[in-house]
This record gives sequence, C-alpha cells and structure tokens, in this order.
Amino acid sequence: GSASTGAGQPIARFQWTHVKVSNEPTVSLVPDPSNPARVSFAAPRIDGVISFQLRVSTKATADPATAADWSEPALVSVTVSRANLPPEASAGATGGRAVRAGALKTLDGSGSFDPEGAALTYRWRQTAGPAVSLSSTNGQKPTFTPPFGAAGQTLRFGLVVNDGVNDSPESFVGIQVTNANRPPAVSVLA
Repeated sequence: GSASTGAGQPIARFQWTHVKVSNEPTVSLVPDPSNPARVSFAAPRIDGVISFQLRVSTKATADPATAADWSEPALVSVTVSRANLPPEASAGATGGRAVRAGALKTLDGSGSFDPEGAALTYRWRQTAGPAVSLSSTNGQKPTFTPPFGAAGQTLRFGLVVNDGVNDSPESFVGIQVTNANRPPAVSVLA
C-alpha cells in the first residue's frame, strides 16, 4: 500500500483485511515492522483467488470503527496456485535385509507416496554389488535372484519415484547376500 496518498497529507495508518469468501481458509496478515504499508501472509494450499482490502488514514489516532477517519477501501486480489510438492521414495527397510544366493528376492517400493496423492512411476537401479537382473526397473516390486558367487556381499539398489511433475530424492536399500543352503552331496564308497 505504499503508493497510497492522503490528499497532500502523509498516510499515518494502514488497515489491511482479508476479504474472505465462502469456504476459503482464513488468511492471517503479518505487518512488516519496517514498513507499515506492507503486510505478508502464508498462502493456503488452494487453487484460487484471495482478496484483500486496504483502507488508509491521515489520522494517527484513527478509530477503526469510524468510517470518516478512513479512505474508501481499495481491493487487491492474489491468485494462488498449489505448489506441487515432490513425492517421497521408499526403497524399503534399511539394514538387516538378507537373501540367500540363488533365492528369489523382492524389492518393495510400496511405501513411496506423493503428498498430493498423485499416481507414481518407479525407477529402480542397482548401485553396488555383483550385477543382478531386475524383473522390472519400473515396477513397484521388482524381483531378482543373486548369483551363488555373490555370497557375503551387499547388493545396493536406488529408487526414484515421479508424480508426473517432480522426481523424488533417491532412496536406497542394501541387501546382504548369504550362503545358499544347498542339499548335501552323497558319496558311496565301494
């Protein structure tokens, strides 16, 4: 409101109010202590227009209830668009995950989510350990079988999810490969 004028007199007071309509959330205005003509607000998570009213007075002791002490209201509207928050990937629990060499293992990205509830796409990649083939690099729960030679090593996988607009930060999971429990061999001496 710093462009407001008072017919040759300085503006002494600024009165900002939120003009609320129907089911619109209430917006709290925070005065700028260094400039009384300015206010700020935290935009609600809506798609729409929020309106504010400004009245000014040249009287330092203007009574908010006395219309004669104030100017006619000026309206300003602000268009608010919801920001698309990035989704969050979850490649599954970390630590303590193990699989036997030669056994089928399932990765699980089902804990991933989007704050706005958008559908997610998945992108898996292996980041460490002996190479394995994932049944799908874009499925929620791909599977793999670690080779017998991988026993004692850790396989590490990364998951990024996308909500159609934003990628998530990458989430990682490590899978410890243990020795396979192979059946014993029988040898007969004659």
